This record gives sequence, C-alpha cells and structure tokens, in this order.
Amino acid sequence: MVILNRKHTLHGAPMPCMSRLPHPRIRAKPVFTPQTHGTRRVCASSPTQQPLIASTPEGVHMRQATQEDMPFIRKAILREWMNPLGHEPSRFCVAASKGGDGREEIIGFGQMELKSQGAQGPGRQWELRSLIVERQHRKKGVGTALVETLKSRCSQGDAAYLVTLAVTQDFYKRLGFHVVAKPPAWLAPEAALGQVVSRLAGYTDGLVVMCWER
Repeated sequence: MVILNRKHTLHGAPMPCMSRLPHPRIRAKPVFTPQTHGTRRVCASSPTQQPLIASTPEGVHMRQATQEDMPFIRKAILREWMNPLGHEPSRFCVAASKGGDGREEIIGFGQMELKSQGAQGPGRQWELRSLIVERQHRKKGVGTALVETLKSRCSQGDAAYLVTLAVTQDFYKRLGFHVVAKPPAWLAPEAALGQVVSRLAGYTDGLVVMCWER
C-alpha cells in the first residue's frame, strides 16, 4: 500500500503510500562500501554505479538497491508505518546524491513488486509500494523520478496498481495513474483493510485504488 509522511507531501504534491497507515506492525549491482555517517545511510562512491534514467533532479541519480541498502530501507519503512514485509532488493530503486562529505547518501526509494508471479511478457500486473523520500529532500522532484524509474520496469501491456489516500491521488494522476472502481483480486484484501484503518486514523475520505497501464 502507499502513504508517506504525516503531512502527505512529496515533490510539492500530496504524497501517498498506503503502507504507512497506523496499523499493527504488520543486473549488475553497483560496487560500493557501506558506511555509517551519523543517522544517514551512506556508501563510498564507485565509478561502476550507473543511473537508471537521466531525467532526475540535479545532483541525484537512480540505481538498483543492493542488500547493503536494506537495513536503511527497512528502518525508514518502519519509521513511516509502512508494510514491513516483502523487501527484496531487486524490487527497489534507490535515489541517491552526494552528501557534504562527498559520499553517497540515500535520499529516497520505492519498489515495484510483480504480483502476477511467473507471468512472462505483456499483461503482467505490478504493485507500486514503499515509496519514501527523506524529509529534507522532498518537493524537489525526487518522488516523481522514482515513480517514473519504477514504471520503466513494466513492459508494453503491463499494469501497475497502488493503494493511496483519496486526498493524495492528484500526485499519481499527474504521473498517468487513474482511479479504478474494483481492484484486482490480489490487491482487494489490502485495499479493504486499508479502508478501515484509514478511517480509524481520521482520514474520512478513505482510500482509492489507482492503476497505470503501459
């Protein structure tokens, strides 16, 4: 599911990610050396790291997540009250930039999970989830770049779904998503539970299920 921060903002727009609603705690890889710098997750820069797309904010690059990134990712997901399950590095895209010390700093991430398991070619279904941008880097286009990078994993004829607060849907509409009346069967339980939890949390407009088709 999709809900991001308690103020629901990302890239100057409402920021969704239903996984953060308060509920019970329910390919070549780049070469780098993980390090800890204060409370940030940083790693030494490597010339083998390549951006996945070029249309990113200045000073930011996108790359595939690695196993070494996962402690930082899991901690951020728990902090934002998102679903802590299903964190396979290959599903994640990481947005990174150089910190003041010149080392790489993770400033955001998201994942695109294949839900029609075993399906090959067009017509597969995906879920966009776990989208987080660190607070000091929001409203700068990082969230948009992450979503567009994750969408690029879909083939022609594929569809990507997400569950988000109704008040945050405009962000995704600008990226080509539209509201659907009926979620696919694999997403229905999550959407139903999310509706209940969101209203208990005070979001009277509830949730919407959205879809994007390539």
